[in-house]
Amino acid sequence: MSAQADLFKSLRIAGELPEVITALQIELRYAPDALQNGLPEDRLEEVTEMLEYLGLLLQAGFLSRPFTPQSRIQLEAQLPEANLLRLRFRGAGQHCNLIPLLLRMLHGLHQTPADAFAELVAALDSEDRAREVFEGIDYARTVLHLAVAVQGAEGAALQPASPDQARRGGVPLPASGPLSPERVIEAEAVRVMGLPEGLEVDDDLENAFLTVAMTGAFLPLDHDPYFDPGEAETWTDGDVLQIDDVAMEQAFLFEWINMLSGGGIAALRLEMQE
Repeated sequence: MSAQADLFKSLRIAGELPEVITALQIELRYAPDALQNGLPEDRLEEVTEMLEYLGLLLQAGFLSRPFTPQSRIQLEAQLPEANLLRLRFRGAGQHCNLIPLLLRMLHGLHQTPADAFAELVAALDSEDRAREVFEGIDYARTVLHLAVAVQGAEGAALQPASPDQARRGGVPLPASGPLSPERVIEAEAVRVMGLPEGLEVDDDLENAFLTVAMTGAFLPLDHDPYFDPGEAETWTDGDVLQIDDVAMEQAFLFEWINMLSGGGIAALRLEMQE
């Protein structure tokens, strides 16, 4: 089965979700075999670390509705039972694309990349030795179910759930409009023009963004990107901001640019170098 099929098989989620959410809970139930090697405790540590990076982005305004830095974001994970990982979010209002982001992140933290074993064999120069030390994780065998419960902002419109697809509705657009009719943008560079002179990219925020991207959170599960999602580079030159080696859904790219520009993406012009 595909990664998306594995996720959907385990998923318990409403057919419609509010476009702006103020609270969210995800419960991941582990299969019995996953308890034998301490996997839940290990994954709790990994998920908690990743939520710290995501929290930095949300506090800076990533996905916020309306756009504003949010100092009181609550984002945590715990193990209330030996086989249950619970993730909770609470905030003033985030776009519902936070949901596919978190689901992909959780899948990525519970699925060893397909080429990991081959890379280990090459590194050790021995397939037998690699089999002795390889500790891969298979989402389909590890996760029994993934249940999502959401609370919407007052008056938020309901939209069909899209667990592995970022919604385009409600996403801020630049003055130049969408970069492409395609959902996923893969480009050697995206240039952003019209920013205030002297704008600098915060190193901690860029590191947080790339760390979250490495889990596959900004791409559909079965998309095989040309560029490594965790290797993009964002830099400025005068009133131009450039993002190199881009591989992410257009919706998340616009959210990143909107956050960096202080909610000002509507006044910016974007061009893409493929």
